[in-house]
Amino acid sequence: MSERVNQAILFLAHGTKEIEASQPVFEYAKALSEELNMRVEGCLREFIEPSIPTVVKKLIEDGVEKIYVLPFFLFKSGHVTRDIEEDIQAEREKHAHVEFVVGEPVGFDPRLVSVLKARAKDVLSR
Repeated sequence: MSERVNQAILFLAHGTKEIEASQPVFEYAKALSEELNMRVEGCLREFIEPSIPTVVKKLIEDGVEKIYVLPFFLFKSGHVTRDIEEDIQAEREKHAHVEFVVGEPVGFDPRLVSVLKARAKDVLSR
């Protein structure tokens, strides 16, 4: 899939107890993988698997040495500023030979306005 076989993206979303509701996370991970031509694994921070430790373990078993964490959160909530950092620090302590790079949440991005515009048109047409 990728020439960067020792690198992967951990695409991290909040999670929910409803398995079907989490499916878009894995669809986004697959689409990102295809767009970036590298491994992207969907991951859920809470409630159900695959969790951060589960995905990290799988990546390391597959020889990944550098993991980029891409938080799929809109803003810097407590999860982003505290919990995710703590979760990744725990993984760093368990796997000192692996490099972890944590990205920023989505935040405001003018490119998303077109998606929101489409959603607004959908609801306004009802």
